[in-house]
Order: sequence, then structure tokens, then C-alpha cells
Amino acid sequence: DDMDLALMTEYQQLAADGVLASIMHSYIDWLRETYLCDENNFVQGLVDTFKKYRTEVTAELSARCENFHTRVPDTLAHLMIGFDFLLAFLNAKEEIGVQDMENYKLSFKNIIVNSSVRNSSIVENENYSYQFCDKLKSLLDSGRCSVNFIGSDCRNLHGHNYSVVVNVAAEKLNAIGIALDFKLLKSALDEILAEYDHHNLSELPEFQAVNPTSEILAQTIFRRMCAKLNGNGVKVTWVRIGESENSAVTYSE
Repeated sequence: DDMDLALMTEYQQLAADGVLASIMHSYIDWLRETYLCDENNFVQGLVDTFKKYRTEVTAELSARCENFHTRVPDTLAHLMIGFDFLLAFLNAKEEIGVQDMENYKLSFKNIIVNSSVRNSSIVENENYSYQFCDKLKSLLDSGRCSVNFIGSDCRNLHGHNYSVVVNVAAEKLNAIGIALDFKLLKSALDEILAEYDHHNLSELPEFQAVNPTSEILAQTIFRRMCAKLNGNGVKVTWVRIGESENSAVTYSE
């Protein structure tokens, strides 16, 4: 309900026209000319700013919530540094003023910190008991271990559901602003998955010499997708197999 479809269409058209790519090139050139003339000072400045932001964020999170993941302050500090560069670029291009920069910095910090506070309960899922139970569930769901019940049919052969994600990279976009038609990507993947769906994987020829774990599945699908799609500036970069909502494996070469 919050999505502005008209605005999204406008940005899609800007992307297709190459406007966004042009802005990104301008931004990268500005970064190089402004900061990379003295790499040592630039790197040291990044380190000092990172430590400063991480300390600030850690103090604020500690005051507002009991638990938060130890990586959250690092992540927020990185985001704040990246946003600082964007604001400095816009200021250099006279799109915003100095006071605008300060206002945007404060608003951005409030947004990401408030979001982290709202999601702080996720850290509860990081305890060892939860991790053990979640891993056991993923093993059961994937068929890599089983529980036998005397007098029950649960130990009989049964199926499992996997999610499959394929990531593709391209050297450049075509004339209409896309890397690869999703229909071609989906068709290639569907052809492969059709051979596995509702089959005992262990009985298929390609898995006779190996155990069809999620890792092996990811490797096999990756290589088969590469054979189907790689070429003309397009390359399959990785394949992810999901065993459950919280467990997945990613394979790349």
C-alpha cells in the first residue's frame, strides 16, 4: 500500500535511459578525484570515522534495548559512512546545502537506529539452544537425518521442499535496460528442477556416486545453469539452496 507505482515507473524509465548509470559514474569519478589523491589519509580517515560512529551507535543501542547483535553497530557505522559520502557528493554538485546535510545525517541515523531497536529481538534467535534446534530441523527437513518411530510410517521414504535462487551478472545492460530476460532464466531453471521434482534424488544417475546434500544440489544446479546461460556477457555467479526458512547454502565457482 505504501508503494508509489508512478514513481517506480519513473525510476524504471530513468534506469532504461541510462540516467542512473550516468549519475553513478559521476559519483565514482567524484570519489576518485576528491579522496583517492591521498590514499593513506583517506584510509585513516575512514578508520577514525568508523570507530567514532560505532562508539556512538553502540552507546545509543545499549541505552535503548537490552540485546542487540554485536555486528549491528559495525553495520550501522558502515551505512552512516556511505551516506556521508552521498551527502557530500550532492553538496559538491550544489543539490543540497550544508544545513541540509546535517539534517539528513541526523534523520538517517535515527531511521537505522530505530529500525535496529525494533528488530533487536532477533538476537534471541542467536543463542546456542535455538541454533541447535534450528540446525536439527533443517537436517530433518532436508532428509539428511531422520527420526524413526516404532510402528509408524514416518520412517518411510518421503519428500522435502527446497527453495532455489539463481544469481546472474552481466557485463552490461541491453538496449531496454535489462541483463537477462527473467523468462529465459526461469525456463532454464524449470527444465533442471523438473528432473528432480517428485523423484528420489539418490536414484538419479548424477547422484549415484555422491550423497544429494543441499551443497551437492547447489553445485549441480550451478554448473548446469552455467552451461545453459553463460555467454554473451552473461554469467551465473551463484546458486542458493534453502533447506528451511533460516537455513540455506550458497555455491559459486
